[in-house]
Amino acid sequence: MKMILTKMIEDGFELAKKHENLRNEIINSEDTPKELKDAMIKIEEEFVQQKIDDDKYMEENKHRKIVGYNENFMPIYEEEK
Repeated sequence: MKMILTKMIEDGFELAKKHENLRNEIINSEDTPKELKDAMIKIEEEFVQQKIDDDKYMEENKHRKIVGYNENFMPIYEEEK
């Protein structure tokens, strides 16, 4: 089971690399309309900002017990006492 999980994680990283390469190819292509480039850049900026916010949330709450996960798979922490 551990080997299967490790393989799935490795495959996921490879897929992420391919996705990033394709994204960069589209953004850097002269044939891609400016509106599409701008939209893709905006999505990337929003994604990066969300990751920063999520990391901050988890760091600020790392001392608390996780009691569940929300629809975005972010931890839900127990209430402070």
